[in-house]
Amino acid sequence: MAGALRDSIRSWRRTPGVAAIAVVSLSLSIGAATTLFSIADQLLLGALPVDRPTDLYLLSDEEQAARGRHLWVRTALWREIQARPALYESAFAVASSTANLAPAGEADRADVIWASGDTFQALRLRLHRGRLLGPGDDRPGGGPDGLVTVLSHRFWQRRFASREDVVGSRLSINGRSVLIVGVVEPSFGGFEVGASFDLVVPLAAQSLVPDGSGDYYAVTMRLPQGRTPEDVSAVLRAGQAAIRAATLPDFLRTQDRDGYLRSPLTLISGASGGSSPARYFGRPVTLALGLALVVLLAACGNVAALLVAHAEGRAPELAVHTAMGASAFATGRRLVLDSVVIAGASAVIGLAFAYAAVPLALAEMSAIGFDVVLSRAINWRGAGTALLLALTTAVICGLAPAVRAGRFDPVATLNSSGVRHGRSTAWLRGFVGLQIAFSMVVIVAGALLMRSHQNLLLSGSSVNAPGLLVVDLDLAPAPDVDQFTRDIERLRETVAEMPGVLYAASTMTAPLQLFVTTTVVEPPRFATLAEADRIVQFNWVSPSYFQAFGTRVLAGRDFNAADAMGAPRVAIVNHAYARKFLGGELALPGLVVHPRDDGTREALTIVGIVDDVSYKTLGEPAEPGLFVPAAQRPGLVDDVTRASLVIRPDGAASTVMERLPGVLSAAAPGLRFSTTPFSTYVRRETARLRILAIIAALFTTLAALLAVAGIFGISAYQVASERKDLGVRLAIGAQRWQVGRLVAARSFAVVLAGMSAGSVAALWTSELLEREPTGGST
Repeated sequence: MAGALRDSIRSWRRTPGVAAIAVVSLSLSIGAATTLFSIADQLLLGALPVDRPTDLYLLSDEEQAARGRHLWVRTALWREIQARPALYESAFAVASSTANLAPAGEADRADVIWASGDTFQALRLRLHRGRLLGPGDDRPGGGPDGLVTVLSHRFWQRRFASREDVVGSRLSINGRSVLIVGVVEPSFGGFEVGASFDLVVPLAAQSLVPDGSGDYYAVTMRLPQGRTPEDVSAVLRAGQAAIRAATLPDFLRTQDRDGYLRSPLTLISGASGGSSPARYFGRPVTLALGLALVVLLAACGNVAALLVAHAEGRAPELAVHTAMGASAFATGRRLVLDSVVIAGASAVIGLAFAYAAVPLALAEMSAIGFDVVLSRAINWRGAGTALLLALTTAVICGLAPAVRAGRFDPVATLNSSGVRHGRSTAWLRGFVGLQIAFSMVVIVAGALLMRSHQNLLLSGSSVNAPGLLVVDLDLAPAPDVDQFTRDIERLRETVAEMPGVLYAASTMTAPLQLFVTTTVVEPPRFATLAEADRIVQFNWVSPSYFQAFGTRVLAGRDFNAADAMGAPRVAIVNHAYARKFLGGELALPGLVVHPRDDGTREALTIVGIVDDVSYKTLGEPAEPGLFVPAAQRPGLVDDVTRASLVIRPDGAASTVMERLPGVLSAAAPGLRFSTTPFSTYVRRETARLRILAIIAALFTTLAALLAVAGIFGISAYQVASERKDLGVRLAIGAQRWQVGRLVAARSFAVVLAGMSAGSVAALWTSELLEREPTGGST
């Protein structure tokens, strides 16, 4: 056996080009398929590492359930569910957000889970040390130990270096001191598949949530064994009227209330915890896995052609062995072993590729702003599938020539011209033509996705300001709006005087911060429109805001220092507003009536129109927007702690970022803040498309490689099967280039047919991709 193995390796060394193309194409395909299956199996098919995860169901309604999503419910609805214990064995509610662990200065962000007091018992979690959170902790202001928290095992290791005395120590969360009472067991990575967490805090600790923004929860029920989700859904719907009536939000508009009261409640599977990473990355991962499997099949086909060509090339050698007395079994074994050598080498290289690629792929997925927590190890089910497919291909492709080798006449083989025209190569030409067509589709799709990604990066939310920085300010509640406005303006002026700062502005929210407020306007010409048609985005900004973002003023003027309290009330609108409410005209001044939070209405004079900027999602049309001067902002009393500074450096942003913490801390001792380059928001918004573009680029390269390998394979097969005929042509005076042209012409016919078919499919693919949304929101 060892001698036959050495003989097989020597035979491949005599044809290094064929061997290299076979190994590279198959190993890359095995590696890609294994990598993507390892991720998809965990992300899309995985369940929470808890007892009986299949008994967990999330509360939803018919509209959200059709999209595979759960409801985000307010406290009142959660209390109604709690009041019906006959529905479930146990139930709990959770929400997630980030929190600032720094008592002052530059923010130290952590991922926090706000969980009802019975969450740990419902999931049957165990603690690594300390105690669980219980119902007694889930009370406003805290339980017997005050405000408490439990740490994840990863956070305990990272933040506290696995300190044994961590239980009983204290931690600052959003400026409040909280007692650490436990550390979760290492096996529990998060409350959603693929999502991590740092801290768990009782749901009732709303004093730790800025602006009360944590009042939306996902409700999960653990059903008793033997009870189906359909049974519970039927009971929920029977009590639908009472539940909905008791929880009707007072902020709903009249036209929305009927829909809320009638929306049927239901349950969806909660085994994955309603995984947000699965929702976000599910489509790219599924697409990539499908491409990987198709490419793997194409690679197996290529290897089949190359192995058949290799066997044809060895026919004279094997005929000599047979003539010298070698058995048909020994001859066939040599051919099968040739195939197994290629499959084995490809498997080793492919698994090594996957071993390195899985962590890199997960790191790229995590680059959007939340850590995707999945195993970095190769999934052996996926690896086994890829290896089995490759090995089966190798054995079958080695077995066919081996069976034939047991029946051939060595004398006839040595005397044969080797010409095999017609049907014997028709299957190979057809396969290579299909592969070229497929490669064209992948290449066109990859080019379009990469172009879309580049266009989004260049658009930057219509922002033209390299190095732009956004500083989120976590301010203590001000006694009134006027004092808050003065505090923000003082910070803005301080930052504007820093060396290296070109513009500094203040705002309630910056584009792509995932925080957008709305208001209802009354344009004079459109005051009779339904209220839902008069909703616009609302923001207050200081002078220099539009200059900081590089936003063009299309008509009128920008805000200035004269737009102060006591001055005539003014506003600026975006181009989308002008198109909808001003008939597309840029003539000014205009007028708009804006209702204040205190119930009064005020008339604002529109003094400027600015270019559109996407506040929610890149790649989607901007919505109508209304801006008012920061100094004239309406009385948003419930939101006096939210504000951001926008800083445009005149040089390197790193220099300003280094000095900024000291300047802000000196200007406002005790201030908590975080600084984020605006490019980070753009990268987060383009993350899903970026991953699709990377996948497309990789598969474009691989598809092109496989197309070349296919052409090489058919050429090698033709040369091997027609070697005597080609030799005769050379012997009677044909030039080598003429023989090469003959072989190339036969291959070119296959290439032309494949490109023709691929062009049609690629055109359809391009039209489909052009219609797809490119934004990054989930």
